Amino acid sequence: MRVALAQLVPDRNPVRHTIDMASDAELQRSLAEAGQLTPLLVVPIDGGMFEVKEGNRRLRLAAAAGLTALDVHPLEQTGDSFTAGAAAAANMVRQALAPADQWRAMRSMQAQGHTEQSAAAFLGISERQAARLAQLGRLDLEILALIDIHGTMPSEQQLRIIANAPTETQRKAARIKGIVHAHPEGKRVAWHTITELCIRRTYQRAVAIFDTDKAKIAWDEDFFVPTGHPDQFTTTDAKRFLAAQLAALETQAAASKGRLVVAEESDRHPGEPSLPKGWRLSHSNPDRPKRNETVYACIATRTGALVRATAIDEAAERAAAKAADQKAKADTKAAKKATEKPAADDEPRVTTAEDLAALDAMGAKAAAANTPLTAEERRAREDADDDADASTPAGRAQIAEKSPLTKAGQATLAKLKTEGLRACLRRPQPVPDWEKLTAFLILALHAKNVKIAGYQRPDDGADWREAHQHGGGADIVRRIITPAGHLQYDAAELPTLAQETLARTLWISEPDAGYNREGSGDIAEWIAAAIDAARNLPPLDCPEILGALDAATLKQASTTAGQKFTTATAAKTALAGKLPDWRPDFAHYGAPGPKPAGSDAA
Repeated sequence: MRVALAQLVPDRNPVRHTIDMASDAELQRSLAEAGQLTPLLVVPIDGGMFEVKEGNRRLRLAAAAGLTALDVHPLEQTGDSFTAGAAAAANMVRQALAPADQWRAMRSMQAQGHTEQSAAAFLGISERQAARLAQLGRLDLEILALIDIHGTMPSEQQLRIIANAPTETQRKAARIKGIVHAHPEGKRVAWHTITELCIRRTYQRAVAIFDTDKAKIAWDEDFFVPTGHPDQFTTTDAKRFLAAQLAALETQAAASKGRLVVAEESDRHPGEPSLPKGWRLSHSNPDRPKRNETVYACIATRTGALVRATAIDEAAERAAAKAADQKAKADTKAAKKATEKPAADDEPRVTTAEDLAALDAMGAKAAAANTPLTAEERRAREDADDDADASTPAGRAQIAEKSPLTKAGQATLAKLKTEGLRACLRRPQPVPDWEKLTAFLILALHAKNVKIAGYQRPDDGADWREAHQHGGGADIVRRIITPAGHLQYDAAELPTLAQETLARTLWISEPDAGYNREGSGDIAEWIAAAIDAARNLPPLDCPEILGALDAATLKQASTTAGQKFTTATAAKTALAGKLPDWRPDFAHYGAPGPKPAGSDAA
């Protein structure tokens, strides 16, 4: 039964809610080239119209493919339970052809007169995918069997390298022990290992450290690259090239008087020298190593190039540091002893006016330490805090020293503030619009605990790890990227995913924290202030915070709670749980903003 598009309406409760743009483009090409191949499942509704229960994608793309009517199959039963089940089953039982089966289908169509392009359009696959499938014809039968049995294909780059390798090389790679390994989602083929074994290695004469004129190596000249290009002269004689490189390196090491050591290539980090146990990389210039450094070198198997790295003996480094520390202590002790002038035993000590003044000053300082600040003194201290630059380590240290909290208390406060920020971000729609949420995401990418680095895929098909490492965000990534690697998401869910990403990325820094505990820095404070995260800040009247406060702040808190202040110790116990909404100045979110570009102001 054929029905005009105007008589068809989409399902009010469709099974599919996500849209895959790439898949839609392939379906549209198939509809335009081959027409409709299977009818839509429909149920009649009022006014001579039909509601599509299965085939909504074809209905949506039909007009763009140039169709004006579609074949339909009315369902015999029209009850809601039956139609819902039929729609779900029709969508779920479908399964795409395996890659090898797609290739066989294309070959059959080409034998009947189709071109590669027309066959691809008829099957609804891209021309790039068709070109990739065409390379399966150059694979050894044992490689093809791995694709058939396990249903996975190597990447486009890996497939190109494997297909270009001799048949015998492919067969040997497919028979390597352990080439099929266990995986939580089923057995997997180690395509990266097969690719590595199929690479036809070439070595550039430009990286040779031996006399290339005397070596008995045949060089191939590429006339399609400019003169002097590293790829102008290459060789595939790996055995002779690597042997000559190693011999030249050993000669250099013998003449270095122990400063250059020949090392094996690292198994964990191919292309880098393997260091002995107890040594660490120092990342200095190998051409000018320091006195306590040794240069380790190897020949990289993949490129044939000389690779050098400076390293330090950690045991010797610790011994040198200990000796230097002991010498510094001895020098300090000797200097102190030289400046001391003890009075004679029989000479009476005289108390001078300077001594009395010093005693008075010490007494005043001790009294001030236990006396609450006056209003004028507190304003002076706040002015001094404002002058401290919180964007610098020195400024943070200055503010930390003046904080009413101990260092342990500051660390606890940072954790509580982080908890408040994350709780706020996880509330429904704490960020009012996409524009502001985008600004927050940009800021978070530049936080101190985030690294942004470029990634460039190599062209030689070697065994490289994936650029994306999901880590603790794998569940978020799965909501956006399908197992097939396609971008697919629910737009309404994106703000929630973005807020959860922010919550996992940001944490409040401790004042004057060390490098490894620096947190997100000022950026977390700015974002927390912008979304008013203080409303989700956990109560601060807990023993961990109260126990770390100074007497002046405890006295203020007692006044706020309407309690009489006697001693700091008594106040720490009495205030616990009595100030759930207490938000003192030192607990507020916020930090100084960045200085204007080009500003030299302090």
